[in-house]
Amino acid sequence: MKKRMLANCVSCAIGILINFSSVFGLPCVSIKCIHSRSVNKTEIVFSKLRSYSAIAVAVFLITVSIHYTFLIITASTERGNLLTRIGLLSNLIFCVRSSAAIIICICKSGYMVSHFKGFESIRHNWKITEKEDLLELKTVRRFRKEVVHCFIIIAFLLLMYLTYLMISEFDANWNLLHKIATILCLCVDSMLFMIHEVMAKFSTAFFSTYQKNLRNKLLDYKPISKSEMLTKSGINAQNNSLRRIIVLNKRLHCALVWNVEYYNKFYDLAVLLWLITAIALLVSNCFVLLTLWIDRNLDIPESGFIGMESQIFLTILTVTYSLYCVHKLGSVSQDTLSFLFQYPISKLNAEEAAQVETLITVLSTKKPILNGMDIFIYDVSLLASITGTVLTYVLVAFQFSASWVKQ
Repeated sequence: MKKRMLANCVSCAIGILINFSSVFGLPCVSIKCIHSRSVNKTEIVFSKLRSYSAIAVAVFLITVSIHYTFLIITASTERGNLLTRIGLLSNLIFCVRSSAAIIICICKSGYMVSHFKGFESIRHNWKITEKEDLLELKTVRRFRKEVVHCFIIIAFLLLMYLTYLMISEFDANWNLLHKIATILCLCVDSMLFMIHEVMAKFSTAFFSTYQKNLRNKLLDYKPISKSEMLTKSGINAQNNSLRRIIVLNKRLHCALVWNVEYYNKFYDLAVLLWLITAIALLVSNCFVLLTLWIDRNLDIPESGFIGMESQIFLTILTVTYSLYCVHKLGSVSQDTLSFLFQYPISKLNAEEAAQVETLITVLSTKKPILNGMDIFIYDVSLLASITGTVLTYVLVAFQFSASWVKQ
């Protein structure tokens, strides 16, 4: 029994990731699980100690950002090569984005605490009411394996990149502090990516499990006649009536959607800032790298461009995969809606048919979507807008590249 509770605990499954990412303030949450025969308890609280470490990282990145600003001003005053200034500017944006994301997530960590507690409360109450779990054991185990494998891969890549930075020699502008700042920025971006992916998948699993159970109950449902209502079997059938099934599942759906909004409040400003800076980084880095690739005679200091390839790759990977995961969350009710539209309501009475229509309305209007400060919806359709914006500004930059490079 002890092993089963431990394996089926959501907090235990993602606790490793949350406890590590909290060092960077993403979020500043401490998760402690106690599993024994007499106690099965999960404590989720805001951690002041980890907020101090996150603030220290943010202050360090802000300090490096100030130094990058000084280098950009110096290069502009001395009329240095514009591509060098753009490279320094991209590294400045990289540091500012990470430090701002840390500060925003520290200030909004309370929403993440409410989000975790909400999932635990919803799952516990549903298990008491319906005697079924909202997350299957195999689902939790699969998530735990995915989190561990993804964590190991990212740690290995960061270690390899750190080794490359430390053994390589660059010019005087690329000192040890800049190398450490680059690694910290990559760590922050990686943690943002993993947290966003894991929470989207967990939320999707909650919705998918309850809707699968709902479809099975509706398929097995048989209307009871008035003569059967007074019998013992009729009373049991009333307890599993269509009205009770639909009302409970509507309440569950609204509770899960409301809980996802806590997660959205935690990440909306950070995601908005991340996307804006990601577009700026993609435009500047693509322009510089393509310019260097076209004109190989340009003698450009390497310090301004170290990490550009990794920035582009990480940005594209993060944006694409996170949009895919969030899109699956937003469209999680499509299968159930298709099922309900084809459900034979002719065998139902007027009240039961009205309940089915009400459920369709709830699933159609209450969707677990994530948005950036109500400016845009975070799903796959946003990828086309980002791609078009990047290509447009890169082409515009190339229109003026001849005069820029000569400066």
